[in-house]
Amino acid sequence: MKGYLTLIRDATTGQTRDFAVKVIGANQRLIQLVNDLLEVARSEAGRLTIKVAPVDMAEAIGVALGELKPLAEEKKWNCGMRYQRACRKYLPTRTA
Repeated sequence: MKGYLTLIRDATTGQTRDFAVKVIGANQRLIQLVNDLLEVARSEAGRLTIKVAPVDMAEAIGVALGELKPLAEEKKWNCGMRYQRACRKYLPTRTA
C-alpha cells in the first residue's frame, strides 16, 4: 500500500498530492499502532524488550491535532494545544 501511495504522491500535484501525503502519514501511524499492539502481545507473553528514547511531545501532539483539525472545523470546535509554564523546560525550543 505504501508503494502505491508514494506513486500517487509523486505522480500528482495540488490537492490530490496533498491528500496522498496525508494518507501516507495516516498509513505510517496505522503501521505504528499495529506494531504497538504486537508489543503489548509480546509483553503479555513475557517477551518484551523495552527501548527508552526521547520523544518530542509537542510534535506528537501537533501531528494528532493536525489530523483532528478538519473534523473540528467541520463541527465548529476549537482545537489547540496549551501547556503550563512548568512544562516549557521539557519541550524543545523551536527556531525558524
